[in-house]
Amino acid sequence: MNGILLARGDTVIIEQASYQGSLTRLHRLGVETVGIPLDGEGTRMDALAAALDGLKRRGVRPKYIYTIPTVQNPTGTILSEARRREMLRLAMAYGVPIFEDDCYSDLIWDGERPPALYAMSGHGGVIHIGSFSKSIAPALRVGYIVAPWPLLARMLALKTDAGSGSLEQMVLGEFCPAHFDAHVPVLTRALRAKLETLMDALNEQFGTAAEFEDPKGGIFLWVKLPDPVDTLKLFAPALAAGVAINPGAEWSTDQSYGKSRTRLCFANPSHEAIRAGVAALAEVCRREFGVPVRIANVERRASG
Repeated sequence: MNGILLARGDTVIIEQASYQGSLTRLHRLGVETVGIPLDGEGTRMDALAAALDGLKRRGVRPKYIYTIPTVQNPTGTILSEARRREMLRLAMAYGVPIFEDDCYSDLIWDGERPPALYAMSGHGGVIHIGSFSKSIAPALRVGYIVAPWPLLARMLALKTDAGSGSLEQMVLGEFCPAHFDAHVPVLTRALRAKLETLMDALNEQFGTAAEFEDPKGGIFLWVKLPDPVDTLKLFAPALAAGVAINPGAEWSTDQSYGKSRTRLCFANPSHEAIRAGVAALAEVCRREFGVPVRIANVERRASG
């Protein structure tokens, strides 16, 4: 899609914390990214309105607004319906299409999936994408795009790979009608249990030194460590200790915002591996950055 819509020097609006792969591709294309802050309800509409207005005053029309509205990656927030309506209103008012990445929308703890922006839009202007790699199996690289045919036709002409195999698509077509609705709640319960283990382990090992919000779903936790911690510098010693982290600076439009943040994925490891991994990560943080302080951890557990 970027091959159709973007050229070097173009501008894209994206959430301040966002999918690392999207940020990397945009930077490689020489595209300017304008990051919009998030809070507990997802993208802040006041900040989006201000960004759109500021760009318009400069004579710049963004090529699209890239958003992950449902189980946002990496923050795990869900954009409220009121904010969805406001985003659609702003997009229409400024003549900017929305690129909606909805690949985590099945992985919601309470099963209450909000309507997609594409479904809410009465005027078009939304490109909707999704994937079965998160809800069925990581190796099942089958995704989909919902967009007007003229745009889809241009995308097909630019395809450079062979796409997913026919067998995978046929298996998926057989599985989903009969089993998908029963499969997803089982999956989300298992993921929620692993998340609980991860959050408990972080509280035990880091105490107040690790800050995070309980996500609404998904397979990852967005964690803020103390300011002295640089997660880019933490990555190598953590990996040497057997723990893979996603440094926050690689998942953010603002390096200072992402510096001490990290994305921890809990989908694959066992409960035992999660606890051992967090303990190892805490030990590396103590050795490399002096946090968390052990005595504060002991006092917190004793008072609890």
